[in-house]
Parts: sequence; structure tokens; C-alpha cells
Amino acid sequence: MLQFSIGVSALQASQRALEVAGNNIANANTPGYHRQVVQLSSATPLRLDKLSIGRGVEVTGIQRIVNDNIELSQVRQSAATGASDSQLTVATQLESRLSNEKASAGARLETLFNRLEQLSSQLNSSSSRKLVVASADQLAREFNSVAADLLRQRDDVDQSINAVVAEINPLTKAIAQLNAEIARQITAGSPPNDLLDQRSQLIQQLGQRISIEVLEGNQGQVTVLSDGVPLVISGRSLSLEVVRDETDHVLIQPKGTDASLTTTGGQLGGYLAARRETVPRYLSRMDDLARAVARAFNSVQTTGVGVAGAFTNLTSQQPVRDVNQKLNAAGLPSPPIAGSLTVAVTDIATGQRTLTTINVDPVQQSLSDVANALGTIPNLQVFVNSQGGTLSVMSASGFTFDFRGDGETPSDTSGVLSALGFNAFFTGGDAATLKVSDDLLGNADRLATSRNGQTGDSSNLQRLVALRDAPLMPNQSTLSNDFLQTVADIGSDVQGLTEQRETNQLLFDRLEEQRQSLSGVDPNEEMVNLLKYQRMFQIASKYINVLNDAYGELLEIR
Repeated sequence: MLQFSIGVSALQASQRALEVAGNNIANANTPGYHRQVVQLSSATPLRLDKLSIGRGVEVTGIQRIVNDNIELSQVRQSAATGASDSQLTVATQLESRLSNEKASAGARLETLFNRLEQLSSQLNSSSSRKLVVASADQLAREFNSVAADLLRQRDDVDQSINAVVAEINPLTKAIAQLNAEIARQITAGSPPNDLLDQRSQLIQQLGQRISIEVLEGNQGQVTVLSDGVPLVISGRSLSLEVVRDETDHVLIQPKGTDASLTTTGGQLGGYLAARRETVPRYLSRMDDLARAVARAFNSVQTTGVGVAGAFTNLTSQQPVRDVNQKLNAAGLPSPPIAGSLTVAVTDIATGQRTLTTINVDPVQQSLSDVANALGTIPNLQVFVNSQGGTLSVMSASGFTFDFRGDGETPSDTSGVLSALGFNAFFTGGDAATLKVSDDLLGNADRLATSRNGQTGDSSNLQRLVALRDAPLMPNQSTLSNDFLQTVADIGSDVQGLTEQRETNQLLFDRLEEQRQSLSGVDPNEEMVNLLKYQRMFQIASKYINVLNDAYGELLEIR
């Protein structure tokens, strides 16, 4: 009965359409869901007596509404947003650590200079000298603390990198599995709309973590690439791992290969950039500042004397790797330069000072060579500790020595005293190792306040005070201003990354609005569809009832 089959086809089509509309409404708030639309077409007509008689309606498919360009743009924008998010997280932590106004390296440095100025008016005060040394110790400890915190932050970034990679591998595996299932369903003639939604959602999540490119393939499958490396091909996925090279750089490699990804997008790319650039940059700046502090204070301290007077013995506190290796390559934090060193030996009984100048050339001389040169000075004994890499100088009985020269001309133009840590203020080669010299910590009277050794002379102390305003950094800034610039720079980085993140999020939100306008579920539209297909069902039912009544009347006539 053709007429009845027409009505039944209308009932079935409206029923399928109502189911699709109901499924849309049920998933209106499901993340990643794409609106579906029933596709109806006229059934193939029946040819009868030269007539083409309709056979009703057919459901030819259920279409998933999607715009691939918008979806792929969202994936790329997710990568940009993820990168700025992770970089901002690291930069914000750095800013928080460096910008502590009360306990920063800059604040400690200012306290040290203030204590030096106070000492200049209380030159004979033992407690004031101890306060200066204590302030210097606090400064060194703050550098140590900053370095330790930045290294811990680098370790935290490493953990974040490991965590992101641990999230990437299950995602690529799940995408590959969905690829295989989607291909099977398409081959079987069943539209895998829900599976396509699941895969799109996983691809979006993957794009947040690493920059990817998605290529369409056969049978609905996709290939996912990152920096040209295939993470997903058909039903197979490639796992990533975190490795470190000999220089402690973090590399992301596919397991079983030596190739490295250079991804710059996604959370992974952001953390890699922070690990490779941001944290090392600010740690390097703190190291540079710590070295400049040590170099500046040592250059003054080593060529003066304190109230304790000249020396009878001194040992260098900056060891070399090899006492026979040239000084410029012996591992000193601040190697000396070619110049001269003037040593004064004083006869205690007569007060006579004898000045002797030796030449220093770090390209030609080792620590042993410098020891030999010093050993030629009368009434001095010099010893080299080949295992410890240090040099000790001792005066003969009844004699003392110092390095203040004649008090007018520079007595150490080579910087060898500072480099080796003789009568030094600070030792160490970076922020992590900076410390006040053991000699000064043990005896604050060794603080070199004088250049001529006379009671009441504060000329060397004034040189220490003058370091506050001296352009000691390569950019001609002062020590304090260099630290303030470092804080300003990390603040600028945070501001820039914040703006970048807001821009990336805005662009992503706009893409999401476009996607929702096309692929999202509009409850009002679905209600209209429900009413439309409900009316279609009711009319089809009425049509069948009418046919049934008509055939009943015909049967009664017979």
C-alpha cells in the first residue's frame, strides 16, 4: 500500500528529526559538541503508467555543523594562549621574588652603603665596623637566597614541562584510537558525529599544550604534526619524552629518536621558553651584579688596611683549578689583567717601608709564577698549596706587609689581589657563591678603612662609600640602579605578557563566539524545530488515519 508507506516514511522522518533536536538540546552545554541537523530528501519516486508517483520522505543523513577553518584557527590560538599563560606564570613568580622592597638585594646594598657612611663618622667604633661586616654578610646571603630561589624555580619549570608532556602523550594516543574507530564507522556507513566531536575536543586540548598542525586524511582521519614531527598518523601515535643534554638544557624528543622538537607554542612552548630564556636571563643578571659587587669592594679593600694594621700572613681565598695553569684560564671568577702589583714590607722596629713592584700577566703567568715573583721580595715567604689551589704569604719575624703602595698611585693595576682573594671583602664567583671573606667575618678590624695606615685616616673608607654612586656596570649604571633596572625589566616583562595573554584570550573568545554561532546549540531554534517536526508527526498520523478511514469505507461498500 503505497499511500500508507508514504505516511509511515513521514512518521519515521519526523521521529528521527525529533530525536536529533532532542539530542541537540541535551548537549547544549556539552563542551565541544557540534549541532546536528537531520537531512531529509524525497524518496525515489515510483514510475507507474508514465507517471512519477512520490514514495514519501527519506532521512539521508545527520549532518554535523562545523567550520574547519574556525576550528583550526582555535587550535592555533589555543597554542598562543597556552604559551603566554605559562610564561606569565613564571615571570610573575620571578617578579614576586625580586621586588621585595624590604629584603631585596637592592635594599641590602643600600643598607651596606648607609652603614659605611655611618662608620665614616664613627671611625674608631668597633661595633660600627661589625655592623658593616654584618650588612655585607646579609647582602651576600640575599644574593645566595635569590640564586637558590631562581634555581628552584627552574626546577619547578622542569616539573611543569614533565607534567605537560605527561598530559600530551595520552591525548595523542586517544586521538589515534578515535582515528581508527572513526574510519571503521565511516567504512560501515555510519556517521561518527559523536566521535568527531570527541576528537575535536581532544585536539583543542592538545593545542593548548603544544603547537600543532592538523591535516585531514582519508576516511575522516587526521594527521597531527608538531614542528613537522608527526604525533598522530591514522591509528598510531608517537610518545614524547623529556631529556637533558650535557649542558643541562631540556629537550623534547619523540621516544626512540634523537630528533628534538623546537615548539614555541602551547603551555610546553611557554615553559621551554621560560626555562631556556627567562629564568637564566635574570639569574645571569643577578650573577653579573654579584660579581660587580665583589669586584668593586675587593678592589678597594685589597689595597687598604684596617685598624688591625698590616699583615704577617695571608692566604688567598679564591682557589685556582691548577696552580700551574695560566691565570686567565685557571677558573677564577674575575681573572686579573696585565698590570703590576706593589707590595710594601715594613720593618716593625724601624718603621721603614720598602716598596717592591712585580709585573703580572695572566696570559703568561700561573699561580706558581706569581708565587715565584713574590718570593723574590726580601723578608717574605711564599707557599703554594697545589692541592687547594691557594697561595700563602708570610712575613719574616719582625716584619709586616701590605698592598696599599704609596697611598697615591694605584698599587694593584692587575686586579690580581681581588682575583685571588687576598685581603678580600667578598669571595665567590656568582650570586650563589658570594660571601664575605672569612678573614673579615672573623675580624671586623680587617675592614680596610685607611690607605696610609695612620690612625684616623678614612681615605679608603671614603673610596668604599664612593662606590654607591660609581658607574660600575657595563651600561654605566650604579650597582643599586642596575638592580632597580632588573626589577623594572621583570615588571615590564610581566606587563607585556599580561597584555599578550589578554589579547590571545580575546582572539580565542571571538573564535569561540564564531564557532558557537555556527556549531553551537540555540535552544530557541531547537524549540522551533521541535514544534515543526511535532506538527509533521501529527499531520502524518492524521494522514494515515484518513487513509485508514477511507479504506474502511471502501471495504464496507464491497
